[in-house]
Amino acid sequence: MPQVFGVRAGLPERFQAMVDVGAGCGLRQGEIFGISVDNIGDLGWLYVRQQVKKVRGGLVFAPPKRGKLRDVPLDPEVSAALREHMKRFPPVEVTLPWLTPSGPKVTHRLVFSAPAGTALWSNTFNDQTWKPALASAGAPDAEQRDTHPEGHQRDVPGCGSRSRRPGSHSSCGLRQPLICGKLLVRGCFALSLGKSSSMGRGWRSGTKRAPTAIALRAGCH
Repeated sequence: MPQVFGVRAGLPERFQAMVDVGAGCGLRQGEIFGISVDNIGDLGWLYVRQQVKKVRGGLVFAPPKRGKLRDVPLDPEVSAALREHMKRFPPVEVTLPWLTPSGPKVTHRLVFSAPAGTALWSNTFNDQTWKPALASAGAPDAEQRDTHPEGHQRDVPGCGSRSRRPGSHSSCGLRQPLICGKLLVRGCFALSLGKSSSMGRGWRSGTKRAPTAIALRAGCH
């Protein structure tokens, strides 16, 4: 846990809430870059509907990896961090093509953006912002591989994906906070949560608070 807080503290203030969202919701880097105001629900859910992705040298909006639209429980503390972030750094309207550089233009009010008011480029963010924050927190080497399973999420009916059972972290034996630098190599970061199976039902329904065992994992595109 101290490492996670260390990474957060090592980031510029405009990006610190990314750690809250990643830890609390298990999103990949592109999905965090793509969060819009409309994706933040009033009933304790975050709706993952798009990501910011690099295609043929340009940025586009695209569906999440493998088209897995999903609803993720939004812990009250994460929700509060997002609200505070948006007060200090108001969302910015960003227009990008959909799917391909020649695709139709789509506009989203992005929660996280570059200081210039543009969508974030993963390579620039990783090299100039994320890697230094990992280094300042004493994170493992960037070439280390982490195969920890994804965070717990509620799939959207009809999207063709399956929910993972809460408590699945017991299968890999991960119990302590872990920061894996591998996520930087391919421009991905997602933070998964350890959870006992006895809390599974409340976690899926969003009635219980997010667990405190936090692991950063690779969720590469």
